Amino acid sequence: MRLDVGSCTWFGVHSPEMLMRHNLDWRLQTDQRYHLFFLHDGPVEGREDKVSVEDIDYGANTTFTIYPERRKFWGAYARKEWLESLDPEEYPFVYFCCADDQIVPIMVERVLQEFTRFPELVSVMFQTPHHHYTYGLIPLGVGPYVNRADWASGVLRTSLAKKAGINFPEDYAADGLFWQDCLSVSGGDDSLFRVLNSSLVFKN
Repeated sequence: MRLDVGSCTWFGVHSPEMLMRHNLDWRLQTDQRYHLFFLHDGPVEGREDKVSVEDIDYGANTTFTIYPERRKFWGAYARKEWLESLDPEEYPFVYFCCADDQIVPIMVERVLQEFTRFPELVSVMFQTPHHHYTYGLIPLGVGPYVNRADWASGVLRTSLAKKAGINFPEDYAADGLFWQDCLSVSGGDDSLFRVLNSSLVFKN
């Protein structure tokens, strides 16, 4: 059984130093069963000299895409298109994050351990300390996820994520609404969403 994680990292106005640091977080993962898809949401007006993306050594586990124009909305449209194109057979699990996320080196290993121990799970979530002080802790039971779950708050089965879809890309709470939709298409069964009482990712 494949356990590979397809991870989408969006970045728009982040510095090249932050991009390299985030890339290093992935390359230091103790479990290398992942593929990182960097999605650059188009050029930033007035910041043309900011990112020298071609000069960064991304490693073998990485694909880099630059969109021709910037569509804003925190990369939700880029995430939506990427998710729709992802093959669940090749990448059974999906993870969304941003270039300013700091990822603990055991994240992939810890998450895949949970999916192996509990094969009925559709998601493994974890507490994500957030730079938006309005975000609360993820309940250890069923949602609500709006203003609690960030894009980076957990790993999902790709088949479920594609079934739910990203339906509100222009909403400020697009991430929480996405999690709510994932819960809905799973029948609202909170036992299928395992929330670890630990932090594996930190929002900068």
